Amino acid sequence: MFGYVIKRHQLWSGKVLLFPLSSSCASGASGVRFVFGRASAAGTERRTAPAESTGQGEAMYRRKMRGMYISKRALRKHFDPHNYPRETYLLCELQWRGSHKFWQHWLRNDDSKDCHAEKYFLEEIFEPRSYNICDMTWYLSWSPCGECCDIIQDFLEEQPNVNINIRVARLYYTDRASNRKGLRELASSPGVTLEIMDAEDYNYCWETFIQPGVYYRFSPENFESAIKRNCSQLDDILQGLHL
Repeated sequence: MFGYVIKRHQLWSGKVLLFPLSSSCASGASGVRFVFGRASAAGTERRTAPAESTGQGEAMYRRKMRGMYISKRALRKHFDPHNYPRETYLLCELQWRGSHKFWQHWLRNDDSKDCHAEKYFLEEIFEPRSYNICDMTWYLSWSPCGECCDIIQDFLEEQPNVNINIRVARLYYTDRASNRKGLRELASSPGVTLEIMDAEDYNYCWETFIQPGVYYRFSPENFESAIKRNCSQLDDILQGLHL
């Protein structure tokens, strides 16, 4: 799954040009598609500056040997809150203010390099623009660990024009105080919202991040009890009931 070179695709006047990324990006499994249309709401806004034009060029990324969609089997396995797989999947929808275009990206962690999905996305995938506001939504199969919470906060301090709405399918090792502390501090950070995925989120991911036209049973209504349990647990953590 890992080790293929990720290439950078530049959309310019309707044409796609290919530019290789640095060798540091040749790890992790990921896919992307560039979309025109509505983006979902993302993050607690920290800036209200007028939207600026992003220009004709819009950057996107795509793994050389990978399709643009996550498989239905992977979505069902890794985002079902009743399952506890080792890998973490991150599905992202991102839009720059003033643009009607937005792009969707997915990746998973690289266990061989001990690189978590959140860290990899922020350090190797995302391209900041200091002149415009970015709203993104993350759908994570696991909540960020304490270390990744710190990384996200550091990133947002350096990029105050970015807002992130984080939706998680399940909570990661909440018996560890460092993870609980990380979630509390992350949720209180400017530019961040942190919530458990609900049925609407699951249906949206099913319709947005997978290849259409292939039947595969998916019933997020069966997740209701697990969603309620995770919501209650996250609320307790954020309120400091479990220090």
